[in-house]
Amino acid sequence: MRGGTGMRRALFIFAITFLLVLLVYRRAPMNFFRAESGWYLSNSHADAETQRKFKADFFSRSYAGHYTPFAFLAEFGTAKAFGTNGTLWRLRQLVAVAAIGALLFAATTRSARPWVLRGSRMAQSRPP
Repeated sequence: MRGGTGMRRALFIFAITFLLVLLVYRRAPMNFFRAESGWYLSNSHADAETQRKFKADFFSRSYAGHYTPFAFLAEFGTAKAFGTNGTLWRLRQLVAVAAIGALLFAATTRSARPWVLRGSRMAQSRPP
């Protein structure tokens, strides 16, 4: 793929995946105050010293056996930016699931290329 064709295809696959995810999860309940989400929300709107310590702990401690400081920091930033807006949290989840689906689709199609039969139309239309 040359030029913008690859980007257009990737955006098309993402859009289709997003629409499928939206269709499947359109009525799923939104419970972002449960578990860690509420903890991140309350700390993201606490005083500056509490926020500083909360963020420093991401890099110095593991949580429930997980050490993923950048993911925790991203979650904290999201909680700070989105607050309690359920629409933004839902959109974030839909985009994340659609992106994962599009990446899996791309990885699957790329890994299947070596097994394309030489005489098939797909193999004939593909540039060398």
